[in-house]
Amino acid sequence: MRAHSLLLCLSRKAGALLASFILLAAPLSVLANTLEDIRFSELSAERFEIKLSFSEAPEDPAGYTIEKPARIVLDFAATNSALEQKKFPLSFENAKSAVVLGTDERTRLIVNLESLTTYNARVEGNVYIVEVGSKHVDSYLKETVSLVGAASKEQKRGDISVTDIDFRRGEDGEGKIIIALSDSNVGIDVDQTAEGVFVSFSNAFLPQELRRRLDVIDFATPVSFVDASYDGDRVALKVEVAGDYDYLAYQADNEYVVSIKPLSFEELEDKKAKFAFVGEKLSLNFQDIEVRSVLQLIADFTELNLVASDTVSGRITLRLDSVPWDQALDLVLKTKGLDKRQIGNVLMVAPAAEIAERERQELETLKQLEELAPLRTEYIRIRYASASEMFDLFSGSDQQDRNSGDRDGGSQSTGSVLSARGSAVVDERTNSIIVTDTDDRLINFKKLVDQLDIPIRQVLIEARIVIANTSFEEELGVRWSLLNRNVSQRGRFIDDNGNPQKFNQRTNYASGALDTLTTENFDDETGAWTP
Repeated sequence: MRAHSLLLCLSRKAGALLASFILLAAPLSVLANTLEDIRFSELSAERFEIKLSFSEAPEDPAGYTIEKPARIVLDFAATNSALEQKKFPLSFENAKSAVVLGTDERTRLIVNLESLTTYNARVEGNVYIVEVGSKHVDSYLKETVSLVGAASKEQKRGDISVTDIDFRRGEDGEGKIIIALSDSNVGIDVDQTAEGVFVSFSNAFLPQELRRRLDVIDFATPVSFVDASYDGDRVALKVEVAGDYDYLAYQADNEYVVSIKPLSFEELEDKKAKFAFVGEKLSLNFQDIEVRSVLQLIADFTELNLVASDTVSGRITLRLDSVPWDQALDLVLKTKGLDKRQIGNVLMVAPAAEIAERERQELETLKQLEELAPLRTEYIRIRYASASEMFDLFSGSDQQDRNSGDRDGGSQSTGSVLSARGSAVVDERTNSIIVTDTDDRLINFKKLVDQLDIPIRQVLIEARIVIANTSFEEELGVRWSLLNRNVSQRGRFIDDNGNPQKFNQRTNYASGALDTLTTENFDDETGAWTP
């Protein structure tokens, strides 16, 4: 009995613990946040930025730093990760890589650095932004943070601020980014990059609500995105553009406008005619890098297969911003005395002298093969043109002079079309050409004959004679008549004495006879008919 009571008591306690665990776990599953995306971008003054996008507004993470090895660690509680990739290599000045580790309870961000530096963080909607390498240390790991106080401190750094950012579509399909400023006296720098147009306002402030990314793809303009950010010293506006475009930037009082319009077909053709390089734009900034490495980067960018000769060597320093890849490749090759040959999607690079020597050897090899190739005879029938005239067209004038006496059935050599070993005979009776040469030369000769032996366009002249006479209308074969119909007519006329008369008659058109005919005098006084 006691054992049974003990088991019942234990089962009740286990059930209570299980229910408590379910109640505690239920809110976590409902309130769990999800890391959906992570992006990295480079800032000025050896800084970079990490943007983590969540499904909901994230809470302040718990974090710490390690000096050796230098790293920054941030833990987001009650957050899972939906990223397929865990490790992200970084190529910034003081960054090695970033690692995202997600569990059912938390998601950890580890930033591996070359040397430990300061960082600050902020929350913009559902995006948590970590700025590494900032001169000002703003810890977002404290329990309470006053965003209003932070914004007011930033506002004091510059008296000029951006009050509004608007986007509109013009009548010609151009995209207009309109920036409203509190003061017109602001330093503005506009630069065209590989992604689009970059505009910076020095010593200006951007409010927190305007620090966002605008998706304007649905406006059907060349502009895809407009990203506005603030780094403490300036306001940066990054405009991402797709396709070929031209931009115009101007300021009217306190309003700055950047207009980006698409190029028409005529403008694009004119641009290509003036500028021979039409490849996709890229940016390269290297100091004392191997030429083979630069060629490999261009091949990776263009997805071309690269074959470089063993004699390609040397190092180069270059800084190219928003340059077509074919122009960048041409500059690198000319700088190092190299040349290229492209066959399909395979790019071969070697010194110019080596390529010229290789092509000369290939021509000599082809010439030797042609001299040793067997000869074959073909009978080519000319259908529309004259065989002798076509043969004169193929042969050279000097050979015509030498063989002018062989027209009566002798052979003439068409040296301009056939090889030195080839010969041809014209048979005027069958309008044919008998050619003897190698297979390659015969194929080319037949292709040329097919293009020339076509019917000549002719004009058809046709005359027609038409005879017309006076009895033409009688030959129509139509008899106009009415059957079984009586027609009554009334009228008036002047007789021989000059007196007005009236008549009333009825004609039977079936018989053609006049039934009645009466005439009566007019009333002289009134001039009317008398009844």
